[in-house]
Amino acid sequence: MDWAWVIPILFFIAYTIRILTYLYGWKKAIRSDPGIKSSTVVSASVIIPVRNEEKRIKALLGDLQAQQIPDGAFEIIIVDDHSTDHTAAVVQSYATGNAGTRLIELGADEYGKKAAIRRGVLEAAHEIIISTDGDCRAPGGWLGLMLEAIREPGARMVGGPVIIEPDKGFFRAMQSLEFLSLTGVSAASAGLGSPLMCNAANLAYLKEDYLQYLESGQQGSASGDDMFLMVWLKKMHPGSVRFITDPGAVIRTLPADSLQNFVMQRLRWVSKSRFYSDVHLVSTALLVFLVNACLFMAAVLCFLGSRWIGLFLILLGTKALIDGLFLFGVLKHFGKRELLLVFLPLELIYFMYVSIIGLAGQVTPYTWKGRHIKP
Repeated sequence: MDWAWVIPILFFIAYTIRILTYLYGWKKAIRSDPGIKSSTVVSASVIIPVRNEEKRIKALLGDLQAQQIPDGAFEIIIVDDHSTDHTAAVVQSYATGNAGTRLIELGADEYGKKAAIRRGVLEAAHEIIISTDGDCRAPGGWLGLMLEAIREPGARMVGGPVIIEPDKGFFRAMQSLEFLSLTGVSAASAGLGSPLMCNAANLAYLKEDYLQYLESGQQGSASGDDMFLMVWLKKMHPGSVRFITDPGAVIRTLPADSLQNFVMQRLRWVSKSRFYSDVHLVSTALLVFLVNACLFMAAVLCFLGSRWIGLFLILLGTKALIDGLFLFGVLKHFGKRELLLVFLPLELIYFMYVSIIGLAGQVTPYTWKGRHIKP
C-alpha cells in the first residue's frame, strides 16, 4: 500500500465508526418516540418569524387552524421582519378573524430572524415555545406530538423532522436527500444523548430557558439561534435535548428554487460553524469536511497519475457504502425510498460541493431574503 494513502484511510475509518454509531443512535431515537399518551392539553406559543412570505404564510396559518388540539390551547405569534411585500397585510387580515393570532412588526432598530424570534419569545404568553417558518406546512397532528414530546420527563428542547417537498427532479431530490440525512443525524445524535443539530422550522423549547440563554450572552453569529440555544442547553442541562421522529410530526418546507439561492442558503449555514464550541459538533463537522476534502484531492490527483485511482475508488466506495447503510433506514422511515435513485449521482458530486462550500462559507458574504450579510 502506498504510504500516501495512510492519512485519508485513517480519516475514513474514523468516519465509518462515527456513522455506525449514529446508526445505533437512529434506531434508539425511533424507539423512544413518546406518541400521544395523555389527553391533558397544555398551552403553547407558536412563533413564526417571516420576511416576504405573502404567497405562503396563509397556507401555514390554515394548517395551524386545523391542528387536532382544542381551540385556545395555543396562540400564534407572527413576527414580521420588515417585509417588502404584503406579508403583514395578509397576516393582519387573518388575525382580525382569529383571536389567538397576533402580528408583531420589528422596529427600525431590529432586523433578522434572530431578532424576530427574540421578540416573539418575549411577547409569548405561554411557557412552551414552538417555532416554525413562514414557508412551511404542518400536518394536523404536529402540535399535539410536539407538546407531548416536550412534556416528557427531563425534556427541555425537542427537535422535529423537516422534509423538503416537492422533491421531483434531480435538483429538488438532491436537496431533499441532503435534508433527510441531516434529519437522520439530528435524531441519531439526540438519541445518543449528544445532539448535533436542530432546525427552528420544527422546534419546541421552554421560554425560561431561552431567556436564560439570552442572559448568558452566547448568541454567536448573525443567524442560528436554534443551534446556539441547543448547544447551550446541552451544556447546562445534559440529556434534555430530544428529537421526535414520528412521521406525523414532519414539517414540510420548499426546496431552493435556483442554484444561486441554494448556494446562499448553504453559505449561511456554514458561516455559523466557527462560532461553535461543542467538541462533538466541531469534531464531527471537521471529520465530514476532511473526508470529503480527501476525496476531492484524490479525484484531482487521479489526473496526475494512475497510482491515485485506486485510492479514490476505495474512499468513494467506502463512503457510499456507509452513507447508504445509514440513509436507507431514514428514507424508509419517512416513506422516501425513491430518493435512493439520486443517492449514487449525489455521492459523485457531494464531496466537491462540501469541500468548496465548507471553505467558502468561512469568508464569503451571502445574500438572504434581500439582505447582504458578512460571515
